[in-house]
Amino acid sequence: NFEPREENENIKKPVLFVHGHQGNYKQVRSFASILEKSFPDVYEVYSVDFKNRISALHSSLLWEKVSIVEEAIEEISKIHADKKITIIGHSFGGLIARAAIKTSNAERKLIRDVLTFGTPHQKAPISLEKSVADFHSQISEQENDIFLMNINGGIKDNIVHFDLRESCSLMLQSGLKMFEVSSENIEGVGFGVDHLALLWCKQLLSKIIETFMPLTQRNETLENQYATIQNDLTYDQNFNGNSEFDIFWYNVWNLSGAARLVSSWIF
Repeated sequence: NFEPREENENIKKPVLFVHGHQGNYKQVRSFASILEKSFPDVYEVYSVDFKNRISALHSSLLWEKVSIVEEAIEEISKIHADKKITIIGHSFGGLIARAAIKTSNAERKLIRDVLTFGTPHQKAPISLEKSVADFHSQISEQENDIFLMNINGGIKDNIVHFDLRESCSLMLQSGLKMFEVSSENIEGVGFGVDHLALLWCKQLLSKIIETFMPLTQRNETLENQYATIQNDLTYDQNFNGNSEFDIFWYNVWNLSGAARLVSSWIF
């Protein structure tokens, strides 16, 4: 249910949170709190409530929640008539949000950006039913007019394992274009974050909000958005580790101060 807002509140930019498998709508509280402190009175945050129900075990459960997100998008658009919506998704919530955008031209026109945390965009971590894999294939191609970024927790995330994520890259696979970065490669963070903590880690959320959310306020091309994120968010744009071992030693050498210490001895 959406309560009517005061007239002056309708000018805020809408943000919709979609939680994942057996998640909770309250998981957005940390993000919303930091967002309000960083940008007072700029954003209005909404959250979809799936009542802690499962979603990742069968495609029928996923499509059921897709219809709920579609309805939420339509209702929010009525409140914020001239504002495009930024969607925040956690885990399977990111896939549900993408499906809602993919299956409806009307919803696609209402969405500007999609930011996901710990979402397995390539395939499900565990596929107990073929229909879940079919769900992935149906949303494999994303419209190129929507900015999509995924934040993964690196080696600390034991739900979405390493071969389903990237450390720092601009991916273009099967028509899906998105920027994905590991928390270990984000400046000011530099460590792994477990699957649930992605939504409440202060260092991580502060940096993401600082770099990502201003892009929702500017009219820039997708190419400029991806370039800005890569330049402002990560430690080293040339680093792209291919294994957990690579990322571990990258952090030990570059982020612990070891490189600076050795350099001081030599020079």
